[in-house]
Amino acid sequence: MHVSVVQTTMRAYENILGRGNDLMDSKQLHVIGYTWKDERIFLEVCELTSNATTTFIPIEEAFIFKKTQQRRCIGWIDFENKERQPCPDLATVKQCDFCKQREGFLPCVMCNGFDCPPLKPSVEAYCQRPHSLYLACFGSDRVKVGTASEGRKYVRLHEQGPLAAMLVAKASGPLIKQMEAIISRMGYTEAMRTSTKQKLLTSGMTENEAKQHLLKALEDILSRIPVQYETYFQEPEHVKIPPLALAARQFRELEALKPEVDQILGGHVVAASGNFLVFQDNVGAMTLDLSALRSWVIEMNPDGQPAKRTKQLSLF
Repeated sequence: MHVSVVQTTMRAYENILGRGNDLMDSKQLHVIGYTWKDERIFLEVCELTSNATTTFIPIEEAFIFKKTQQRRCIGWIDFENKERQPCPDLATVKQCDFCKQREGFLPCVMCNGFDCPPLKPSVEAYCQRPHSLYLACFGSDRVKVGTASEGRKYVRLHEQGPLAAMLVAKASGPLIKQMEAIISRMGYTEAMRTSTKQKLLTSGMTENEAKQHLLKALEDILSRIPVQYETYFQEPEHVKIPPLALAARQFRELEALKPEVDQILGGHVVAASGNFLVFQDNVGAMTLDLSALRSWVIEMNPDGQPAKRTKQLSLF
């Protein structure tokens, strides 16, 4: 499970079409993360004030920024009140130990569902809620197995950026995590590196081919899963992949942008998949990993122009 598993159900999400657009003109913003809603990608940010709340900025046609030297802890999620709380120490790491402890979710992340550790009551309640088991294909014959809370299963998959995904089972959190662990021992992966996801954007595999890999994997899993778990499987549900994400797979070569301090990056956004934005200019196409900006302070729409590139890239 993702550490920010409830971030898109925060009360701040009510502002998703409100102050977000206005903040695009703000000079400096603290990046908390990213998410998807209604087939659109959003940047989760806070202003640089002590009482700032999380706001979601829709990333649309243009996205130009500069990474500053400032880094701040992303704070912690209050599972009881379903709110993100700021780091009281303004620590200069992605998430400080204090905020991890206040959140109390890491033990749940590390658990395989068999020997569940003691959890905060609010985290325990979340863990016991219905969860879904999914299979996902990112553009190769390697299939990923994972879990998502029932309330945000589609968002969770859109945040990961697969070419095809399928919901295959539903049960309480611990049971789903047990199934995930058992299936991973069959040879299916529980994790997919960001670099691998980026590389597979240009694999050329079609969505239908990816779906066939998932169906074949499900058939194999059902033939091997212990009998006590069979009852939790359901008719497979193919998750709709946003058009913006499918558009990210039309390229056969993509240059990976790596944000450096004080470097202006960005441009015209033509596609997005999971945590990747795809830009295109007169030279070619390039990707930006939004997760690499998490915890950093960025300057939006800085004076100057994005760094020029000289490498010619191709589009099929």
